[in-house]
Amino acid sequence: MKTSKAIKRTAKAVPATEPKLSRPTPVERAWQKFIDEFETFQKMPSNERTEEEHRAWEAQLRATDRAAYKVIDQRATCLRDMEIKIQVWAFTAAVNTGGAPSLEWEPHPYEPNSTMIASLRDDVQAIKGLVRAAMTTVGSIETSSGLANSPGVQS
Repeated sequence: MKTSKAIKRTAKAVPATEPKLSRPTPVERAWQKFIDEFETFQKMPSNERTEEEHRAWEAQLRATDRAAYKVIDQRATCLRDMEIKIQVWAFTAAVNTGGAPSLEWEPHPYEPNSTMIASLRDDVQAIKGLVRAAMTTVGSIETSSGLANSPGVQS
C-alpha cells in the first residue's frame, strides 16, 4: 500500500506594516451613488423658468430619491452604515414633507418621527465614541503589557 504525502499549505501573512484596505460596504456604495445624484440635483437651478427646466428638476429629484431608497434598502453591517442610513432617511423625510432637501438635517421639535430619528442618530454617535474608546484602551493595554510582541498572541 502506498502512503500519500500530506500536502503542506501555508498562508501568506500580511506584513504588519501594511494596513489592510477595507472594501466599502453595500451601504457605502449605495451612499456614494446617492451623493452623486444629490450633487447633480443641487447644481440644478431652483427657479425653473420653463416647463422643461421644471420637468428636468423633478426628474433629478426623483432620481435622487430612488438612490436614497437604495441606501435604505441595504443591510447595515456597522455603525457607520447606520449613521449613513439615518442621514438618508432625513433627506427623504424632508422631500416627502415638502421641505428643502438637505444633508445638513436638524430635527423639527414638534414632529415625533423627527425627534425619534434624531435620538437614534445621537445614540449611534455615542456608541461609536464608546467603541473608539474601548479600542484605544485595549490597544494601550496590549502595548504596555508587552502582549503585542508575545508569541501566540494575535492582534
